[in-house]
Amino acid sequence: KTDGTLWSWGTNEWGKLGLNQANDANVSSPTQIPGTWAIVYHESQKVAAVKTDGTLWMWGPNHNGQLGLNSTVPYGNGISSPVQVGSDTTWSKTAYKINGSLSETQVIKTDGTLWAWGSNVYGQVGNSTRSSYSSPVQVGSDTTWNRLVQGAGDCVIEVISLCMLRSFSLYLIPFYIFYAIYYIYNTNNNLHRTIHQQIY
Repeated sequence: KTDGTLWSWGTNEWGKLGLNQANDANVSSPTQIPGTWAIVYHESQKVAAVKTDGTLWMWGPNHNGQLGLNSTVPYGNGISSPVQVGSDTTWSKTAYKINGSLSETQVIKTDGTLWAWGSNVYGQVGNSTRSSYSSPVQVGSDTTWNRLVQGAGDCVIEVISLCMLRSFSLYLIPFYIFYAIYYIYNTNNNLHRTIHQQIY
């Protein structure tokens, strides 16, 4: 809400409502989650939210460490109430600076650095490894990350410059650049990219 309160309702699979209730405890009316919130990112089952003080909180499934809590829980279970990710107060409070799929998470900080964690089977974390991470790791050393959008599959695109969304297709203004953290399946050599790569 405009007053910074956060409310949730509906199915509670993996505890994604953040109400500290059992997985099967569905809720049929808006129920408040304590705290004063700036932004909320909800992807399928997982939730990431930044409070007005710049702290990052997550809840939902955590079988791949995608909540960034330096721990995992068995598949089918989840974290049913908000838990703070580390102690930093520099997480961006802009909605398009949080992204991810069910199994991994990417967030930009206020200093322009990009951080990722969770499953890294296909190099989704973007740090040149295939190791999964249960706590945030910095992607490269750049401090100019600006915007994250979800692509197909495990594709994550960070848009630095202006683009237009038209007729369900993405058109880029000529001479503008965007970066992608993504994996590519190549039918010849089954290549999966594990680093962020510039695309023209």
